[in-house]
Amino acid sequence: MRTFVTALLTAFVVAATEEGQSSASQTPFKCLARTLDAKELQTLQTLIDDNSSSDADERSDRPRYSPLFNIRTYIHVVAESQSEFKYFERNKVIESQLFRLNEDYKNASISFSLVRSDGVINSEWAHGGGERQMKQTLRKGGYDDLNIYLISSLKRQPGAPPTANGHSSFPKDKPTEDDLLLDGCLVSAHTTIGGKTVLYGMGRTGVHEVGHWLGLQHTFHGGCTDPVGDGIADTLPQAGPTDHCPKKRPSCGRHDLGPLYNVMDYSADECKAIITHGQIRWAHAAFRSRVKVQDAIRRQALQRVPLTYKQPMQVADPRRRARVQLG
Repeated sequence: MRTFVTALLTAFVVAATEEGQSSASQTPFKCLARTLDAKELQTLQTLIDDNSSSDADERSDRPRYSPLFNIRTYIHVVAESQSEFKYFERNKVIESQLFRLNEDYKNASISFSLVRSDGVINSEWAHGGGERQMKQTLRKGGYDDLNIYLISSLKRQPGAPPTANGHSSFPKDKPTEDDLLLDGCLVSAHTTIGGKTVLYGMGRTGVHEVGHWLGLQHTFHGGCTDPVGDGIADTLPQAGPTDHCPKKRPSCGRHDLGPLYNVMDYSADECKAIITHGQIRWAHAAFRSRVKVQDAIRRQALQRVPLTYKQPMQVADPRRRARVQLG
């Protein structure tokens, strides 16, 4: 009898687990990165144009896959409880996210080096609440350093649906103090490799959000009616976001065949792989702009440091001392 009850309970647990995975597999992707209006997009376009290099600069004699840009990266794990923190540790969410970033941006000549990682247990921060306080406490580095916050969920972000997976800031040419503080990417840690989100468990939510950090818009930005769209010439216009991995992407009347989709779309992780040449050049220019802003911040900080003049120390001439002694 005990064996039967045990088997029944085991079957119930397995069924519940499978049901949870099935439910997760049907959860649509949602990014909370703000949609830029026409004026903001034009400002971003100007920033990109001012920091773009020629094709000759992009093509060098570097070995294949040799990164043109290496981005210093700080990853902060924020869990709601000790048990969840241990779950994140077991699934190696930091290593998984960093691996996926380096793999997916390799062909874009961008690499990511982990400078430091840390972890904290805070039930409010873990769900997207208290973002300012969290970043005041955890954020490291400058405007050209990437900060990723791997959290439980984004359900406490303003206006966030329960299915939100990530959120990111965009580069600016003249960031305010608030822009500097709030810069970075919020990503559900469950979307990393080994996470429990089935459709989005390969770490490509982080790839998507870092794309925003590098100035990239959603490929469906502007739909079919806006001639500017996402501002990049070689991304096809889309009527709306892609769901799952359809054989035909929702383009504007052309229905181009898949099977692979752009990292700045909403498709499932298994088919989200494309970064176009235009997006690569845009991302390079955006990172150059971040470096330029940070250099200006450093110069300004140096100018604020008061210079103190010290009277040079008088050193006796040993030859004169010798003459005195001899005399």
